[in-house]
Amino acid sequence: MRARWVLVSVASLGALAIGLACAGTATATAAAATSGAPTVSCGSLDLTNQPVGTPVHASASLGAVSATLSGTATTSYQIPAIGTPTIRVRIGGASVLSAAVAVQDSPPGSSFVPGTFAGGGSPGPWSYVASGADRPLCVARFGGVAPETAVLVGIYSGGAHCCTLVDSYVLRAKKTSRTPIETNLGNPGVELVSIDRKAVLVTADNAFAYQFASFGGSGMPLMTLELRGNRYVDTTRDYPTWVSEDAGFQWGSYTQSGFGLGWLAAWAADECTLGRSSEVGGVLGALDTQGFLTGVVGWPSGAAYVSQLRSFLASTRYCRQ
Repeated sequence: MRARWVLVSVASLGALAIGLACAGTATATAAAATSGAPTVSCGSLDLTNQPVGTPVHASASLGAVSATLSGTATTSYQIPAIGTPTIRVRIGGASVLSAAVAVQDSPPGSSFVPGTFAGGGSPGPWSYVASGADRPLCVARFGGVAPETAVLVGIYSGGAHCCTLVDSYVLRAKKTSRTPIETNLGNPGVELVSIDRKAVLVTADNAFAYQFASFGGSGMPLMTLELRGNRYVDTTRDYPTWVSEDAGFQWGSYTQSGFGLGWLAAWAADECTLGRSSEVGGVLGALDTQGFLTGVVGWPSGAAYVSQLRSFLASTRYCRQ
């Protein structure tokens, strides 16, 4: 009977933390903007059952900007891929870029498995690497003091469970650089969301993979990225509703997986993002006291887990010590 009561009390602690975060923080609307000019346009690419060598392409247009990703059907890691890929960009009908796609750590124009920019309104919970066809090419208008427009190409590196790459060709003064901003997101997939008349990349923090559990048991807290100049900046704190939803998902995964400590670490990070560092400490202390921080052999557990998690959250700037 005691074990049953403890389970209810632990779940209540998590629900209270998540509920207070929602009530005490200004929320971001989860629906895509319905007024003003569009901020995201993506093109689809279907490589299913395409004979090797068949020409394939995806196109997307946003305002005066149009882009095309083209190549031939092939395979990579026995997965349908695009060979000799090229990217072409036009502004107002004038060509501003025609180049081989840059694939990280490979010669330009190397074949790759297209990564898909999942789309929709409120993001998550979502899967890890999302490879395949669907939406590998997008034109997006980001916000900020000086709004940026960029052509994005999604790339999957191949391998057991890694990596999602994004090539961003930023447009300025009616031209674009041949060299993209290359962003390696690691294991998580990525969504391109339109909200408040701007584009946002929604993914997760790959730094949590393997930190407190095996890959399959590693939760990764939500992370949003927005283009500012020549780099992406972390804007996760601007979207507390999304973070709160992800915290609920991570907590549920923690309890449903038999109290997997990898998921609990991601929950703690989300809660810290919501400004609840002290509450996180209280929940972790209660879980430790009640014996719910028993980890898998080879991974930290109990008081050692709490100590290592606090240090990790501080070093990654989620929580104060």
